[in-house]
Amino acid sequence: MIIAIDFDGTIVESAFPKIGKIKANAERVIKRLFGEGHKIIIWTCRPINNKGLDEMKKWLKENDIPYHKINENIDGIGMTTSNKVCADVYIDDMDVHCMEKGVDWYHIEEIFENTGVFRLKFPKPSRS
Repeated sequence: MIIAIDFDGTIVESAFPKIGKIKANAERVIKRLFGEGHKIIIWTCRPINNKGLDEMKKWLKENDIPYHKINENIDGIGMTTSNKVCADVYIDDMDVHCMEKGVDWYHIEEIFENTGVFRLKFPKPSRS
């Protein structure tokens, strides 16, 4: 499965142009997805021209957040008619379901477990 994940407000708290604190359970869920073979695209509006994208890449590396592409389709996906990346699932703080309570990575993990996206079962993390 290809999963596109927004950065600001989704992986980290909204603090643009700075990088906010990582959201609770985001690292665990992204690493589970990556570890089970799902393709991760970081989908962001951070501008290239003011080093925002470079700062994000550096942060992802320093925080050991795995991904396959940033703002690009996974190799072999032939979608070339649109700037929107092609994904099976999009995780974004601007999603209508996140408008009231924000992005909840514990809930996202539960959805992925309940729908079979995660093949391996892990003990539920405690909310901290």
